[in-house]
Amino acid sequence: MGTFMKRLHEIQDANIKFRRSISPALALEFAILTAMRTNPIILAQWREIDEEKLLWTVPAEHMKGRFPMRVPLSPRAMEIIGLMKVQHEDSCPLVFQWHGVGLHNTSMLNVIGNMHEREPNTWTDPRMDGRRVTVHGFRSTLTDWAAETTEYDFKVYDKALAHSESSQTVAAYLRGDLLAKRRPLMDNWAKFCGC
Repeated sequence: MGTFMKRLHEIQDANIKFRRSISPALALEFAILTAMRTNPIILAQWREIDEEKLLWTVPAEHMKGRFPMRVPLSPRAMEIIGLMKVQHEDSCPLVFQWHGVGLHNTSMLNVIGNMHEREPNTWTDPRMDGRRVTVHGFRSTLTDWAAETTEYDFKVYDKALAHSESSQTVAAYLRGDLLAKRRPLMDNWAKFCGC
């Protein structure tokens, strides 16, 4: 993860230096750090971000499960918000945009594709028969990391992935979003990622 993130930061720095759009590379990092799917990332709006509480509240209509999601933001995720604020266009409510135009749903995947073209066979997943990494695959990486190297309960990191409880009985009694437990998880995940 650290090597991938280092390369991603190099791409971000080069895009800033040459005045190209930093939005897709920052959106990809934000997706990794928040463990969110592509749709909520590319549809994220400024009104959803609470900078004081370090919190992103994703509306239900942007979520696969159609329920709202509170996402704790790590220090690096907040830095990304700050970088995007500099690029903000008043006419566009989207966090990740360039000159008022939002990202396409393949924009983050294209960043990985460009990385793969420059360094073939580097950005592959050995657990997936060497296939190229994907945006969604980083969610699985968080699960592997949490399960294999931390003491966090499965329900905490599963909730971080915005998965709904499959058991109706458990879901009826476990109605909270475990935000207080997810915040240190996501801060530690960001540290593991090298941020």
